[in-house]
Amino acid sequence: FLGDGSRETNLGGIGVYIQQTSLIDKQFNSLNAHLAGAYNLELGQNNVIFGLDLGIIQNTISSESFTTGNQFWISGFNPEISNEITLATNQVNALDISFGIHFNHKQNFNTRTDKFKLSTGISLNHLNSPNISFGSEKEGLPIFLNAYAFIKHKITKNIFIEEHGMYYKQANSSQTQIGVFGKYIIRDKEESLLNTSLLFGSYYRINDALIPYIRFEYKFLGFGVSYDFTTSTLSKFNNNSGGLEFQLFVLVKREPKVKKVKNQGGARFKTDY
Repeated sequence: FLGDGSRETNLGGIGVYIQQTSLIDKQFNSLNAHLAGAYNLELGQNNVIFGLDLGIIQNTISSESFTTGNQFWISGFNPEISNEITLATNQVNALDISFGIHFNHKQNFNTRTDKFKLSTGISLNHLNSPNISFGSEKEGLPIFLNAYAFIKHKITKNIFIEEHGMYYKQANSSQTQIGVFGKYIIRDKEESLLNTSLLFGSYYRINDALIPYIRFEYKFLGFGVSYDFTTSTLSKFNNNSGGLEFQLFVLVKREPKVKKVKNQGGARFKTDY
């Protein structure tokens, strides 16, 4: 990381991700190794985060032990007959590139004038469509696009309205999800935050499902419950029922900075969130 830790400091970070997957009794093996980096650029009340991911994909396959229909006769399976699977190679190596950008409009909701906050971003995975085909013809991974937006409105000092939106697309498949939520923050008599809040509302995946959601947060812990009501044609098979989900998570919150402000009557402290 870079910077001195102050709010206006530009920060950067790097990370490494490695995954090994084996399927079909280890006849197919996949190794993914990624190096990711991000940089945060502070622009007054706004900040922009850039992210870049460089990965190596290595897929190997052992087709000799595969079985196909032509190996089965009236008498049963005959291992002496070839499975007639012909591959150009048994190992594929490919470079995988992904990129993302996030914009955040920061507001201090403890002031009277700041009543609006916006976060939005877009990411593109498999930007170079890496070829993962074992055959002679190229078959690249389709670009996976993810776009999202989050808007927060301050109604009163305790009540907030949040709007969420997300869009996915890869090849001919896409999905759009929107959500609207109300959030109530509990404060003590001194008007300071108790780190306790209740959020409730619903998501809607267009042509798929309606998802009511409620979440309770206390200090560094959160607990949420949601339920999927199927609205697509699949509702004919599950009677509009879906899945019940529970969430238990740990919240990471930055402590507010306390600034000492001098005036004629002595010193006083101002909290900056």
